[in-house]
This record gives sequence, C-alpha cells and structure tokens, in this order.
Amino acid sequence: MFKKRLKALKIPSDIGRLPTTCDKTTFGGFTAEQFKNFIIIYARPCFHGLIPNQYYKNIVLLSESMELACQHSISEDEIHFLTVTITAHHKGFAKLFGKWEVSVNFHMAMHIPVNIRDLEPCPGFWCFAFERLNGELMGYPSSGRR
Repeated sequence: MFKKRLKALKIPSDIGRLPTTCDKTTFGGFTAEQFKNFIIIYARPCFHGLIPNQYYKNIVLLSESMELACQHSISEDEIHFLTVTITAHHKGFAKLFGKWEVSVNFHMAMHIPVNIRDLEPCPGFWCFAFERLNGELMGYPSSGRR
C-alpha cells in the first residue's frame, strides 16, 4: 500500500526524484535533500493509516518542523512553533524508540530555531545544495583508495 501511495503522488519535476531505495525500510541511500523532500511531501499521505497512530503523529511533527525550517522567511511566532514541534518530536521519538536511539542529529535539530534567529532562515545557510556532490566525489581516488 505504501508503494502504491508513493507512486500515485504527482510531484513537480523540479522537486527531484526519490531514490529507488525508498520502498525499503531504510533511508540509507537518501541525501539530506531527498530525506527532507520525503518527510515534507511524501511521508504524511503515504504513512497515513498504515502505521500505528503514535508513530504517525511523530512523523507529522517532524514533517511540520522541517516544513517550517525550510521556509525562505519565517516569523517569530513560526520560530516559536518550530521550537515546540521539534521538542515534541524529540520527546516522542525517545518515548517510542528509547532515549538511547536519539542521535546527535536529533540534538542538533533542537538548535535550529536559535540558528534561524542568529543567522537567517535555513535555506540561506545550510549545505544541501553542496551535498549532492558527495556522491560524485566518492568515485575519486583518495589516499590511494576509491
């Protein structure tokens, strides 16, 4: 059912494709930008009604957080709501999977609202645009290795 929903979504071509690993249980083949697009665009309609409600609610919190953080402009009220949703997702994830499953990236996400206040909205300072080059660089020799 997940695959069927995923294929049924008609997304503008400029958003980009998801990797073929998307139908698996891991997102290991995703770039950060692909994961962002998956969470913001695909996750809510694809997972709705397919997974237990507490897991779905946590995905929605992550999706709402990323959607806010990815805006090109953001108000102080939206930054406050971003803080609330990131914190709720963080606590929900720890409750669902255990506090030892919470990675450093989850902790770093808690700093996004402060970074937005100090710097500017995320699209102005993040490195997603450069990350896509990582796949191309992997084929180049480095220290005699590939």
